Amino acid sequence: MKRNRFFVGGILGTLAALVLQVPISAGEGVADTPTPVTLGEKIFADRSLSASGDLACATCHDPTHAHAQCNDLPVQRGGGNRDVHGFRAVPSLRYLSFTQRFGFDADGTPVG
Repeated sequence: MKRNRFFVGGILGTLAALVLQVPISAGEGVADTPTPVTLGEKIFADRSLSASGDLACATCHDPTHAHAQCNDLPVQRGGGNRDVHGFRAVPSLRYLSFTQRFGFDADGTPVG
C-alpha cells in the first residue's frame, strides 16, 4: 500500500516540479530541497489549489478510506462555493494502475 502512495506522490511531485520549475533531487543531505515524493504529498494535501480554497485532492481521495471518498454522497461538490456537483463518484486511487485513463468520449460522457 505504501508503494501506491509513493507512486502517486512521485507522479504529482514530478509534474509539479516540471510546471513550477522546482529542482528535483534525492534530498540526501539537503533538507530544504523537496523530493518528488514529499512535493507530491504536499500538493495532494494543499487546499489552496482549489477554487474554493478549502479542497485538496486528499479531501475526496481520503488516505484513511483507501484513497476514496469518506462520505455517502453520490458525487462530491466543488467549485468556488462548493455548490457544483461533480460528474462521477470519487474512485479509489489504490486501483489507479488498473483503470482506464479518465476522459470524455465523443458525446461528452465521462469514461475511465
